[in-house]
Amino acid sequence: MQTILTSALTAALLPAGLASPTCTVESCLTAASVPWLDDTAPDWTVYTSPYNLRLPVAPRLVVPATSVAHIQDAVRCAARHGLKVAPRSGGHGYATNGLGGEDGHVVIQLDRMFGVRLKEDGTAIVDAGSRLGHIATELFAQGGRAISQGLCPSVGLGGHAAHGGFGFSSHTHGLTLDAVIGVTVILADGSLVHASEKENADLFWALRGAGSSFGIIVEFEVKTFTVPKKVSWFAIASNVAVDKETALAGIKGFQDFVDNDMPPELNLRLSLTNYFGSWDNKLEVLYHGSEADGRAALEPLNDLLKFDWTSERTSVGSGGWMAGVKRWADGLTGPSVNITFPYQQSGALFFATSLMTKKMPEASLEGFVDYWQNQGQQPRAWFVQMDAHGGANSAVAAVPKDATSYVHRDKLWLFQYVILATDAADREPYGFLNRWIDAVTDGMPDSDWGRYANYIDPDLSQEDALEQYYGQHLSRLEAIKTKACPAFALTNAAEPGGNDADDGLLLRADSEEWCRPLMHVSGSKVVLKIDPVHNKFSLHLNASPTSFIVKVRSSQLHIPLAWLRRKAQVERMSDSWDFLANGPDLRGRVALVTGGNSGIGYDTIRLLALRGAKVYMASRTESKARQAMSEMYDRHAEIKPGQLAWVGLDLSDLKTVVAAADHVKANETRLDIIINNACGTTGLDRPTSGSGWEPNLAVNYIGHFALNNLLLPILRSTARLPDADVRIVVVSSHVQSELIPASYVPNFTGPDALESPVPYYPWAHRWLFPIFIRIDMFAYAVSKLATALYARDLQRRLDKVYGDESLASSSPILVTAVTPGMIRTPAMASVFRPWLTGLMQRLAVTPVEGARNSLFAATAADVRSRPEVFAGRFLLPVGRLAPLQRGASADPKIGDGLWDNTERGINAYLQEHGLGELLAW
Repeated sequence: MQTILTSALTAALLPAGLASPTCTVESCLTAASVPWLDDTAPDWTVYTSPYNLRLPVAPRLVVPATSVAHIQDAVRCAARHGLKVAPRSGGHGYATNGLGGEDGHVVIQLDRMFGVRLKEDGTAIVDAGSRLGHIATELFAQGGRAISQGLCPSVGLGGHAAHGGFGFSSHTHGLTLDAVIGVTVILADGSLVHASEKENADLFWALRGAGSSFGIIVEFEVKTFTVPKKVSWFAIASNVAVDKETALAGIKGFQDFVDNDMPPELNLRLSLTNYFGSWDNKLEVLYHGSEADGRAALEPLNDLLKFDWTSERTSVGSGGWMAGVKRWADGLTGPSVNITFPYQQSGALFFATSLMTKKMPEASLEGFVDYWQNQGQQPRAWFVQMDAHGGANSAVAAVPKDATSYVHRDKLWLFQYVILATDAADREPYGFLNRWIDAVTDGMPDSDWGRYANYIDPDLSQEDALEQYYGQHLSRLEAIKTKACPAFALTNAAEPGGNDADDGLLLRADSEEWCRPLMHVSGSKVVLKIDPVHNKFSLHLNASPTSFIVKVRSSQLHIPLAWLRRKAQVERMSDSWDFLANGPDLRGRVALVTGGNSGIGYDTIRLLALRGAKVYMASRTESKARQAMSEMYDRHAEIKPGQLAWVGLDLSDLKTVVAAADHVKANETRLDIIINNACGTTGLDRPTSGSGWEPNLAVNYIGHFALNNLLLPILRSTARLPDADVRIVVVSSHVQSELIPASYVPNFTGPDALESPVPYYPWAHRWLFPIFIRIDMFAYAVSKLATALYARDLQRRLDKVYGDESLASSSPILVTAVTPGMIRTPAMASVFRPWLTGLMQRLAVTPVEGARNSLFAATAADVRSRPEVFAGRFLLPVGRLAPLQRGASADPKIGDGLWDNTERGINAYLQEHGLGELLAW
């Protein structure tokens, strides 16, 4: 039995002679005439030595590709044998991801493919294995042309252009990716496609800023510019660090200059170095013009940065274009910048990270300078480069923020932090760098800073990487990734491991390590073997799987995949109801959505605002809410100032629930829609909430119960308006009926029903669930059952108490419960075990798709015109009626007991804390 990791497409993608399940990856490559090397090759270390010696890895094989066909067949063979692929362009990566970032990858070496061909129209075709020095040499030699690119001549174009590409022409001509007008890319199934603004436009958008997540770019089409007749360079010694006051005044003035007055021809950075107590602070400059003009452009900084023009550390010169390229490559690679295969750059042991900020406030400037002047004095070996990235005259900032997936157009500064290490296991140097970053970012809104993917930091958490590399573009990238890679998942910097900085693209056959331990081929089926004693699993997906086989020791169960998809309620949603096309005009309406910083809540709020509604984002953390709202404003010019508002809400804390309701009632005269969207889960340790309630019930049910009740007065007054259409949507889950056995009767009527841990039923849930998931799924399912029962019973009470009330619109308040389906978000990794996450991601839908059912329930005309069908009901996506869990829904006493217990418990808490009481029915 062969141990492998594989994905859904495999044998069907290979040439017929390569599809035998008995072949090895080596024989597969050989049969396809693909060259490969393993660790017996004499020059193995040349191909596999990392640039960052702190992070060595052991690849399975290296493919020294010389053709596009080699790369395609290597991707297919690797997928067939469950191996991840790591293309490597230049090998300059800080995280070693060009070698896979971990052991066992098939490395596709691209540096034998380094063609550069300038065309008559000024565009050029450049192979992804070309290094920057070679590109500069060839474009100049072939026609006196250039592209904006980084300074280090050995860096490969592949990763450099895919994630940004910043250098000493960026202020004048933009990023490297801004020059890209087309790409030829190999997708995860081995297919070759072309992408541009007119062809595969979404893919093209994604490849310029997050390229490593989508495929292996093998060829770039770039627009070039005519090089200036003369450039001048300056490395000017600076005495700005003479004391803290001088340093702070200098950096502040420097920032004002970059933000407002820096000429477009000027490209510069402040370079700060401490080599074990030996300081060297310089302003490094490339000016696109004469030396005299360059000096004049720098004059405003002369006193601010305390230039020492007479220091032996100062150097000034001018010359032609290639002289400028060589000046700033000096010492990086040797005497020549025209670097092609064969080449190996020596490595070092270091930690590196980055920071990108908008214009820094006074507190951030003080934090930066204070750390520099104090902790920075310690005898270490570090450097910090403070590049002028944005500003009024920056070509980078001039490109619209959403034109490409590169998200940092609004950032003024690009910092690179690097510190040498002597021991790979000693993480204190990394802490030194991050404490410096914290000194700058503490108190700064999350939307005002991020990080640069080409200075990749492999030690970031997944959550931080997602937020800081991709920001507001993440949801669109995820949606495009689903379309581009339907059978494979490709990792990137937002996932554990990250991209290689300035390196080849990183392509992996799986986004999570689902099934790494014991994989095997079993005919044409999906096989999952479970050994609950030794906690071992294996899973196989072939090209056209139709069933899912669960084996527990000698027993097995065949589960059709179609059934599994139905049970997960994740079949692709119908396009017959599209919110932006079919939803109503919501101008003048007010909505409140709980949650909303990310996931389906974010897209629910965004889409409601696009239809004209004013929307309250009710969530816990103001900074994250402000960032999310800022992203929506930046993303959509149609969303006008004032349409989005934040109100603080922690559903586990009734004090904030009361405050949120009071805030809305004090600031609004109407409230048309409430979407109870926020939800929480708990770990298997089964904690209790601060209020004493079972924590799943507290967040998913009790907090929303109180919020809706306290907002009833404004909902009722809105319902009396002539144009009224008031709705309450409760986001429940299909797990309430699919996961809880029909015979299970929840304890909702006992005196401590809301406080006690939810009992497992049947007993198998106690050991079976933890095999698959990390959270207390049964308690979560019971809490979602409570929400569905609540929606049903809230509608009944509204109809009974207010049904006869004379409403001008004759439009009663409508309540529905919905399930969004299973949503593909990074949080899935915290729900499912690693071996299962990949399969679940394939079954799941995007947050935008998940938001559709809530939006249907909240706005669809069909719901209003047929209340007898939809009111109080539970809806599958999109708008499909479904029953509640049988054991609880069959007996009305269970719902009544739940309601009474909830009302009694909330009132007791409110009265104890002097917060009044719920609105009486």
